[in-house]
Amino acid sequence: MENIKVGHKEYQVAQIISDTCSILERKNKKFFLRKLLELRNGGNMQIYCAKRLSTSGINFPKIVKIDKKRGLMLTQYLEGENLASYLGKSDMTDDLFESLFLNQYMARRSALTLDYLPENFIIVKGKVFYTYPFYKKYDHKEDLTEKYIRLYFNTNELGNYLKKLGISYDISRIKDSYATNKQIVLTTCKHYK
Repeated sequence: MENIKVGHKEYQVAQIISDTCSILERKNKKFFLRKLLELRNGGNMQIYCAKRLSTSGINFPKIVKIDKKRGLMLTQYLEGENLASYLGKSDMTDDLFESLFLNQYMARRSALTLDYLPENFIIVKGKVFYTYPFYKKYDHKEDLTEKYIRLYFNTNELGNYLKKLGISYDISRIKDSYATNKQIVLTTCKHYK
């Protein structure tokens, strides 16, 4: 594969994920490369968001290098499973909920609203990392417990969501509404900070 220069260092392209994302290697270490969206007013919202997320206490990949001249951002590569794929075959564990709610707490404390769709998270060594480099100003109506919580339990909403992503899901895992709502309330009470 080809080489790409970020800052003053050369990296080898290990895998092209999309037009804007690639996995790079240098000295047997992997990195995630994201091509930045169009720069506006001398700045870039992606850079601002990524920097704010990485300093907010949210589990977010560390920024290795930002090359504004070439419009590239290099971050730590996280080896793990996408949370949406995981939910297609397994239920969330207590440890994963604890990590997800900790991210939600840190975001709320920093006045940020994350995009809590499971596809924007990755599981690394039992922790949930937010990988989408954007957020919005905090809005409780867009928070995990208000809008997205049902996507983390065996619900029709999860089944429909995973179907749209092309991820297989056994609908026999869906429980009756009473049992699911009880589980949601108990889990939220246990982990909400």
